[in-house]
Amino acid sequence: MSVRKILIFIVGILMSATVVAQKSTSVLLSLKNGSRIKCNIVEVTPKQTKIETSDGSVFVYSSDQVLSIVPLQTETPQQNLSTQTSTSSNVQVPVSVVNNKVSIAEPEYAGEIVYAENGNKAVNLETQTIKIKTQGNASLYVTGIGAVTTRYEVEGVTSPIKIKASKNDTLRFICSAKDNSENPRDYLCVFKMEQSKKRRFAEVGKASTYGGVESKGNQSLSFTATKYGNHSYLIEISGLKSGEYGFNMTSNPSRVFCFSFDNGSSDMSISVPVDESESVQSSDYEEMQAQMDYLKREMALSKGKPWRVDQGGYKGFVDLECRISSSDEDNLMITTSHGYQFGSHLFLGGGVGVAKLTYNYDEDTAVPLFFDIRTNFFKSRFTPVFGMKLGYDLSSARFGACYDFSLGCKFRIRKKMAVNLSLQVGGYEDTYATFGPSIGFEW
Repeated sequence: MSVRKILIFIVGILMSATVVAQKSTSVLLSLKNGSRIKCNIVEVTPKQTKIETSDGSVFVYSSDQVLSIVPLQTETPQQNLSTQTSTSSNVQVPVSVVNNKVSIAEPEYAGEIVYAENGNKAVNLETQTIKIKTQGNASLYVTGIGAVTTRYEVEGVTSPIKIKASKNDTLRFICSAKDNSENPRDYLCVFKMEQSKKRRFAEVGKASTYGGVESKGNQSLSFTATKYGNHSYLIEISGLKSGEYGFNMTSNPSRVFCFSFDNGSSDMSISVPVDESESVQSSDYEEMQAQMDYLKREMALSKGKPWRVDQGGYKGFVDLECRISSSDEDNLMITTSHGYQFGSHLFLGGGVGVAKLTYNYDEDTAVPLFFDIRTNFFKSRFTPVFGMKLGYDLSSARFGACYDFSLGCKFRIRKKMAVNLSLQVGGYEDTYATFGPSIGFEW
């Protein structure tokens, strides 16, 4: 056992005796990580020191962590029991520690992050594995024109670790590393996550056919970092909005530390579900809240009028087409299609039509049966549309396979009702291609 440890042990025993005799006696405990704590000595052994702070919290430190123990009323440079000579001018102590804002032990392992609740209680954050999702919109698959979005996803609509504080309060976290010689801003990021019906996500990149590639860098938020202890950092964040947040490190990019923040109250606290019944009730509320947020976003996209965009479900069409070709072939056709609208962009269905064909100075009738695919480019009252019909003629004339491609625009007039105007090109297997305008109505 070193001389320093023996001295600390002896002084600790004396301080404990003094505390028993005089409850008001306080000491200043100095730790190797730079922390200085006003406290009472509860117990001292050769291996550890147990203390009690003014708020009644009890902490235990190993002998390797303790630098010195000094009575407050007699604290002078000569009475510092450390075998190392130092002064307040060359001791590196974070401002928050000097102000008694943080006095918790460093996380045991590198790559861990804990929340410093009230500065003296370490709370483990929710740990999740990131799922990377890449998704293209409907028009990309149908027309080859569109956008692909990449985002991070984690399970659950909200984190069970809930921090409540005012918007101006500073949140403090301890992030451990192999050592604290590097700048944490080079490998640590804090980002805000959006909520869907079942999970949280953060969009990190987007690529479009004509718009290029856009990287959003995890939507990283600003923070301040100060060295804390031997191998950690004190991370301070302020001005957060209510929502879901996460920490991510480049040393383990698939891992994220999550928490939920609410700035509606100035009283900072953490609530964690403690039993199954509370967890179920919380889940029901959170699911309902997530659905409300989803509806708000949809309303915002449609400028407060949901009928301005297509809604999922059954949809029907009636179209009148008039087409001609360079070989004096005419085609006048009326069609009806019925199917299912997937979200605001994609329609899949089938239909039948009756066409009057004029070719080679003869007239005939065709009855095409076809698949119908249509896509809207935008979520708005007015949007460009693309359509494609592929089928076969069922009439006695047997014109064979038929096809039809259209490009036009849609103007919504009422809920689930719209007028379509387009230019079309199409034909049959045994005839020339024809082109011309089309007008249609949908419901």
